[in-house]
Amino acid sequence: MGRYAPIDASAPPLITLDDFFTPEACARVIRDAEARGFEVASIAYRDGTRVDPAARNNARVTFEDESLRTELFERAAPHLPSLHGERPAGLNERLRVYRYEPGQRFTTHRDGWVQRPDGSRSRLTSMIYLSEVEAGGETWFPSLDRGITPRTGRAVFFQHSLLHASRPVIRGTKYVLRSDVYYV
Repeated sequence: MGRYAPIDASAPPLITLDDFFTPEACARVIRDAEARGFEVASIAYRDGTRVDPAARNNARVTFEDESLRTELFERAAPHLPSLHGERPAGLNERLRVYRYEPGQRFTTHRDGWVQRPDGSRSRLTSMIYLSEVEAGGETWFPSLDRGITPRTGRAVFFQHSLLHASRPVIRGTKYVLRSDVYYV
């Protein structure tokens, strides 16, 4: 995993798409994730990956699902910008579902990029809210002074270098389907 590329100011730093995924599809992904089993989410640092509850205390399940990955990219592609002169080429093979229960959060951070052996590299974070919460759980973007409220089926795409945080869930359980968009 790499560090941070500068934000491409010629493109929107953040895109939200409501009704990106149906409530039924969201419920199916949650059921599948729960059946796979969650683990404590770790963080990739420059010196390695480790659990750091001071920064992040939610759960995660990582899996591969080619059909889901293809469906998500086909839905997203018409809405995705070119970045740094490159075009969107697909989603990361590794999909993640995050689960945040009351009191769980992920402090302010940037997402690192991933490079494939073919030279393509991730530039956008892809998040689909699979559930709503009764209170809390917004994804906060301090440089934009903007919070995104979890809504079932809402997709959010943002440049990896954009600072963001998952604010603590106060009531309810937040599920998010997370991936990366590769560019060539």
